[in-house]
Amino acid sequence: MHDLKRVFPTLSAALAVVLAGGCTAIGQYHHAVWNQPLQAASAASAPAPVQASLTVPRDRRGNGKVLMYLALSGGGSRAAYLSAATLHALEAPDIGLLQEVDAVSAVSGGSLAAAYHAASRDAELRDPALRSRLEALRPAPAGLQTRPSGALSCTQALSGGERQRLAAQLSGPDLQRLEQLCLAGHYPRWDRDETLRVMKKNYLLRWVGNLLLPQNLARYWFTSFDRSDIMARTLANSALGRSGLFSDDITLGELNPLRPQLIISATNATQEALPRQAPAALPGCTVDGNRTPMPFGSQFTFTDQDFRFHLQSDIGSFPLARAVMASSAYPLAFATMTLEDFGHHDTCLTGDGAMPNPGRRFMHLIDGGNADNLGLRAVKRSLLEMHAAGRLEGYDRVVVLLVDAFTTPAGTPRYKPDPRSVFDLLLDTNVNHAVDALLQANRQTLLDDFDTGELHYGRDCELLKNALRHFPKPLCDRLPHGGEGARRGRDRDRFKLDLSDKLVFFHFGFADVVRPGDDKSLDLKAALDQIGTSFSISDDTVSHLDSFYVDGYAQPASKESETDLIERAVATVIRPDHPCIGALSRLVKQPTATPQDVLAARGACSRADLRR
Repeated sequence: MHDLKRVFPTLSAALAVVLAGGCTAIGQYHHAVWNQPLQAASAASAPAPVQASLTVPRDRRGNGKVLMYLALSGGGSRAAYLSAATLHALEAPDIGLLQEVDAVSAVSGGSLAAAYHAASRDAELRDPALRSRLEALRPAPAGLQTRPSGALSCTQALSGGERQRLAAQLSGPDLQRLEQLCLAGHYPRWDRDETLRVMKKNYLLRWVGNLLLPQNLARYWFTSFDRSDIMARTLANSALGRSGLFSDDITLGELNPLRPQLIISATNATQEALPRQAPAALPGCTVDGNRTPMPFGSQFTFTDQDFRFHLQSDIGSFPLARAVMASSAYPLAFATMTLEDFGHHDTCLTGDGAMPNPGRRFMHLIDGGNADNLGLRAVKRSLLEMHAAGRLEGYDRVVVLLVDAFTTPAGTPRYKPDPRSVFDLLLDTNVNHAVDALLQANRQTLLDDFDTGELHYGRDCELLKNALRHFPKPLCDRLPHGGEGARRGRDRDRFKLDLSDKLVFFHFGFADVVRPGDDKSLDLKAALDQIGTSFSISDDTVSHLDSFYVDGYAQPASKESETDLIERAVATVIRPDHPCIGALSRLVKQPTATPQDVLAARGACSRADLRR
């Protein structure tokens, strides 16, 4: 989600130039489609393994008895920087939690850090045993080097011949690790300095520069190429594209197989194609009952499951940067991200009862924070998918760590009779307050589910009154719900997956920096709350004095940069002697665990959470 007081001035200046050059008539509207249809054979067969999936493979990462999710919230570049700094902190040898993460669910700003991690390659490999095996090979792979530290590095991709030769001498996992190491020069590089440098780029400024390029101005006016398309191109060029002279997009089929599963979420903004009655009641309707349209406002994930079920489309060929942009498409600033629906499952009647339209069908997506700004709903769905498939029984621990960039909404100052700024004379930016109020109201239900370890799905499956179906009908049909009569029920506890004996949840947010009786920690929290939400973040030393008030009195100014403030927040919490982080680190490394072990870890994480 984005702070309009940051976005609007930049957007206004860019659009002024665009409008000045747009006096000619706009030509015929043409839509550029970026997703591709499934091949007929692929649509009928079981999906090939893909990283962008709600299903977590067994025994691929870390302890095979532990299922661990990382959820990264929205919040623009603030969330991207917080998420990236946290990922690297979790990777530290004395914590070792990132190596245990099986899936990362991200939304809006957090999706930039998640996508970067999923696509990146390690610049070096520290494994003395593998190094010894490689040194014994003759000839050694071209480009493979041993650094003075003893770590391996690689300067060029393995040739086909080298890969074939090495396949006969190395195990599958060792060969895969070597292949990924030798691709480090072609994909984003995973090291702390480089990652944080990418997260703090001013994407707003780069976006405006791209918007004003002559070729983009022409496409903007005479085709469907819009501001979201330009930002997607900006993200690909600046963070999520291959390196080299002829660089191009990284697709969701090219993610690093050594990384966790990636789940990026957006919100469906498409008109429902059918009235709410059953399809059988509609004359001439031939809709497959399982392929019901997605409700407006429901969650869509950039996963193989949703591309197949909702779009009959191939997830592997879809550009990663466009998935991140769809998850970040904040209304007013950006247009909807459009995907083509190749299934045509909503063609029997339109919502107003019109005759069938044999033309193309599309899905329109906006910022994922509208459906869930925490990234937890997709984690819930993944767990329910795993449960319905009978794949949770082999795990004795489920760990969910939420990295939440939410800041306490400032609201309208009580001491100002007229709170408008100069920008409000053109567009009232109080829409931010409306969005903040909705986010604050909607987030607690999901947090309660994970706090208790009881995942309620009645509302997500439209089994309760006033519910919105976020989850697809085939999944909901496989979960216990007592038939159609359950729709009239009021007790949501009938529709839940009880993981209270194995789930540990830690909610890491800015409130966790506060320590009782420590005024400096209160100052840090107040300064963190002043960091805005947009596609830019300040790396300069700044003062937050002008917006840092309590009952009309200015508080002591912070002289740190916004990025320094975030790094200090991460260092305060993500450390080996933190009660929860220490407990989680010990829990995931145990060969087996009992419900009592899980309860002890949950208690440590609950006590460490000072928001309560």
